[in-house]
Amino acid sequence: MEPRDPKKGLRGAFRFQGVSAPSLASSLIGQGSSGNWYNWVVKGRNVLSTIESDPLIGLGTTDLMGMVIPRTGIELKKRGAIPARETFFREITGTITNTFLAGWLGILAVMLFNGKITNPKGLDMRAWIDSPSLDAYSSVLKDIFKQDKITTADDLRRAFLKNALGRLESTDNVWKLKQYKTYCNGRLPQKELDYLVNCFLGRQKGFESLVFNVEDAVKTKMKLPQYQAEVREAMAAAKEAFMHKLGNQPLTKAQQILLTRARMAARRVTLSNQERILRQLESQRLRLYEKTFLDRVYNFVINKGKLSEEVFFMDRAAKGTPVSSIGVKNIRDHLAKIKRMSALLDHALVGQEAKLNLAAVEKRLFGQLPSKGATNWFQRMLMPNRAEGLIPYLCKSKYWLVLLPVLVAGTLGCYMVVINNWLTKLKTGGNDFPGEKALMSSGGKH
Repeated sequence: MEPRDPKKGLRGAFRFQGVSAPSLASSLIGQGSSGNWYNWVVKGRNVLSTIESDPLIGLGTTDLMGMVIPRTGIELKKRGAIPARETFFREITGTITNTFLAGWLGILAVMLFNGKITNPKGLDMRAWIDSPSLDAYSSVLKDIFKQDKITTADDLRRAFLKNALGRLESTDNVWKLKQYKTYCNGRLPQKELDYLVNCFLGRQKGFESLVFNVEDAVKTKMKLPQYQAEVREAMAAAKEAFMHKLGNQPLTKAQQILLTRARMAARRVTLSNQERILRQLESQRLRLYEKTFLDRVYNFVINKGKLSEEVFFMDRAAKGTPVSSIGVKNIRDHLAKIKRMSALLDHALVGQEAKLNLAAVEKRLFGQLPSKGATNWFQRMLMPNRAEGLIPYLCKSKYWLVLLPVLVAGTLGCYMVVINNWLTKLKTGGNDFPGEKALMSSGGKH
């Protein structure tokens, strides 16, 4: 069957065994106005696909269709226009505030926390690790630091990945059934675990381009001529400013020492800025490959590792009884966050490749702010500081990334109530709950 004339409402020329798909759809819907019906079907399908593919849009649509529109309609029919307008304004601003605004503010907070002052360590704040997972992975590292067999940076990386990935356990309990015990044991077999560790380190064939050490990439780029030239320019500018301040007079020995210190300070600041910016850029580049990487390792642990999609992160109690340190989670979520925790470990291992100092690495990860570095409780408990370890620094930053959007969204939500009442006052001259007052004064209809 050849495709019909597009003017009759049948579109497209894709044919399957002689029948065009649009023609078939139109014949099922009905002839005559089939083109219009088919267009509406396509539009409806596109809308549903959008809602299904984005959880945020799905949540907003559910709230709109289940709360905003029905409540507004009932208020309009039963009580009048002014209560209906107040209901619509209250409900729609609630939808925006609860569903979208906190997320938008969170994105803005992440952007603000990537600045020089707010993020001096240059960590990638978009690489999120929730607090329970961060605590569990930190406990793995703390256990490893107590071992004597860790002698190199590579040993430490492998030990962390092996321990963290090896603690993932299936939740389906199929592996406990007698007939399946020879097929799987609920955790990754040793061969598959070693393969997965090499994938996370970028040393497995096919994963070399998906995984790289951010700190090594930063170190390599800082040796490029353009970055070294920037350092020289900063030192020259510092010298020029110093000499200009002294009127370009010959320098005494003491002034020469001061000039050297000024030039070295300019060098340190420039190198620090370069390192921070490059670390963020390389982290962003690594994150671009994260989805492809996670897709591949996810398929591997499901198909080859025989794990279920939902897993426990297991720990050991004092007597060696396995217990879950994190509740049921999707295994893909664990894989992503273990990878991000490994990137934090790489950050702490800078300068440790030649000779590993476990105490120094542990301090870089978990070191607390010195008492002289904090003048009050606020600085010690809530304010991120460059002098503390990566984990406390990240935890404090996460407090603000969560707290600020929630506070701002809540404040704006309260102001929406005030604005709503103010708009009604303009129309009715009411004082308290103007919609209700206008309703009572009119006997129920507006």
